[in-house]
Amino acid sequence: MGAYLVRRVLLIFPTLFGIMLINFAVIQIVPGGPVEQMIAQMTGTAVESTARFSGGGEGELNSSFDASNFDDGDSKYRGAQGLDPDIIKEIEIMYGMDKPAHERFFKMLKSYIFFDFGESFFRDQKVTSLVLDKMPVSISLGLWTTLLVYLISIPLGIRKAIKDGSRFDIISSSIVTIGYAIPNFLFAVILIVFFAGGRFYDIFPLRGLVSENFEELNLLAQIKDYFWHLTLPLLAMIVSGFAGAPTAATQLHGQLEILVPMAGLIDVAAEQARLDKEIAKLEGGIKAVGGKLGNAKFVDNAPEAVVAKEREKLAEMESAVTALRTKREELAALA
Repeated sequence: MGAYLVRRVLLIFPTLFGIMLINFAVIQIVPGGPVEQMIAQMTGTAVESTARFSGGGEGELNSSFDASNFDDGDSKYRGAQGLDPDIIKEIEIMYGMDKPAHERFFKMLKSYIFFDFGESFFRDQKVTSLVLDKMPVSISLGLWTTLLVYLISIPLGIRKAIKDGSRFDIISSSIVTIGYAIPNFLFAVILIVFFAGGRFYDIFPLRGLVSENFEELNLLAQIKDYFWHLTLPLLAMIVSGFAGAPTAATQLHGQLEILVPMAGLIDVAAEQARLDKEIAKLEGGIKAVGGKLGNAKFVDNAPEAVVAKEREKLAEMESAVTALRTKREELAALA
């Protein structure tokens, strides 16, 4: 168990490196990088994604820019024809695009190691300051979402495993599937429309983690205000998590016989002895029922329903013995 945990921890570093390398490569390959975006803003061709709906855009603000004042020349950036090459170089230096890709990648890794994420070009603030500013909200949502999801989903998943195939299992699986199919953002919009002053009720606040007068409230009122603001975001976020966790818990319940001994919580030898007793008991029953069914007089004289029931009982006991022997072999492999 210890070696397994060590291997999993050591795999974190190459996994992170691979993810960062793939993300970096994709950003370099796709068009529309930071230099091209800046060129589009300068030439008046940049349009925000929301401008199609609102009627505005950067292009209207920068329409006075005249690129014909500069000599045409070949450029590796789309839309850079007619711009002064010196301006292009300044933009490249500003975004660090004047260096080779491998140098930029390792410089990025070095900066990340020291938690230096640079400054935001949109807010003119350090990225770490922006992250820390939003950290209380993210931590609150993450912690409460995880707690609620697992407090509800794990017991539900275990019960689904115990009641496999029952009406409870079918109904709960249907509800879980519907919840899993609804995207979080769509469910959030529905909650806003119905409960945050959209079209129906104005019960919950639309934004903020606490109210403006939070400091003036007493402790009980502060707790109430805090959870009042968290209600809708938590409901929107737990939908997909609540749908996935019962399935994982159901699978976990089926593997408890393996996971518990691996963790050293039970005595493997004692568990094997218990399984041996159950197997011996079932084998005795199989022998008795088999002898009864092997008696031609009993089969000929007994009602067909009785004979069929005895055969069904025999099949169930044989299946149970097979399952118990499989568990015992798994335990023996862990001993």
